[in-house]
Amino acid sequence: MLLHFNELNAKLPGSMRNSAAFLDIPIDEARFADQAGHCRFGRMKSHASQTAPASGVLGMGVAIASSIKALRAAGAYTDPRRQRSL
Repeated sequence: MLLHFNELNAKLPGSMRNSAAFLDIPIDEARFADQAGHCRFGRMKSHASQTAPASGVLGMGVAIASSIKALRAAGAYTDPRRQRSL
């Protein structure tokens, strides 16, 4: 699967649905709109201290972990290893 920034930015909900279908992960429609809102680049940028506190290549793992932590706190992330639901 290939993802393009411009497409994600312009059509995030559709891209999320396509990614879920590709990964064979069911979507929880009751939570989907909130999850899509949390994943928008503008929101992540405005919450950069929570989603990307470190910089550089080494910081990418920390940034990803911080993003997942922030999404979990908002109730917008379910660990796919525990429950396959978006």
